[in-house]
Amino acid sequence: MARTHHFASHPALLLALASFLQMGCGRATPDPAEASPRPIDDPEEIAVLEAAAERKPQPPPKWKRAPPPMPETFAAFELPDLAQLDGMWLVESEIPGQRVLWVVEEAGTKLVEVDHRGRERVFGLSLSSPCALRLTDERGRTRTRVIAMRTQAEPADQPGDGVQFVSPQPGATAIVGNDGSMLACVGHRTYQIAADGRCRYTTEMLGSWTEPTTPSEACELTKDERGRVLVIAEQRLREADGLWISQGLDLARATRVEDREAGLTALTEPEPEPTPDPALDPQPEAKPDPGAEPDPAAEPDPAAKPDPGAEPE
Repeated sequence: MARTHHFASHPALLLALASFLQMGCGRATPDPAEASPRPIDDPEEIAVLEAAAERKPQPPPKWKRAPPPMPETFAAFELPDLAQLDGMWLVESEIPGQRVLWVVEEAGTKLVEVDHRGRERVFGLSLSSPCALRLTDERGRTRTRVIAMRTQAEPADQPGDGVQFVSPQPGATAIVGNDGSMLACVGHRTYQIAADGRCRYTTEMLGSWTEPTTPSEACELTKDERGRVLVIAEQRLREADGLWISQGLDLARATRVEDREAGLTALTEPEPEPTPDPALDPQPEAKPDPGAEPDPAAEPDPAAKPDPGAEPE
């Protein structure tokens, strides 16, 4: 037979149950109007709330992240002054055969990239190494572009005048250090060529630089009939106007424009045929036209007698 529990035999349990029922019956029903947000119509109260929101520190945008420190082995190389780039430039796009407008602001720390359709992207601009730019987008993602900069010695009337700026995409650039060594940026690798010819490379990944490693590919500074040439793998870099850049990429020099409108207009126009630099792109010798008439002055005169005192050819 099932046993029946009588509450009367448990006075403590009866007291607890009575207290619970009293608490529930004594609570007032909540007013729905008090639970809903109260509209703010007082201008003074609105001004106080807005001022408090402005005083609250806002996190910096992700594109303003500081770059990681460079290795101590880069100390012999002068860092480009990115503040000299403030203004507007036409540079080579990552899309082959196209250019984009770079609007550099805030002393070389902010970049707005505009394509030929007027679409904009914002980047933080900094140096990854003395020969490479670091671009950080609004999501905090980064990429690099090789760079070579040189400022002419003559004074300029306006800030930025006289600045030569090259950022080929793709390509390679190099700079010479104060100890005679060289630093070259090729893709994601940074090569350091010592004055005695030793060559090592390092790579930056997730804010850390790898230990210098001897490359397996060719890496040497040599000379040929046209001057010094730096050979790294398949890249051949030559000096032109103080800038070491990949052979054949001198046409990728950035061009400064007056304003945004002029830059966008230039993007929609067909790109002019550049004048190649003979120091970087030697032209092949012209071959004779087989259908052309022979030049009488170039033909030997059959009636002319040979000079007996002349040396034989």
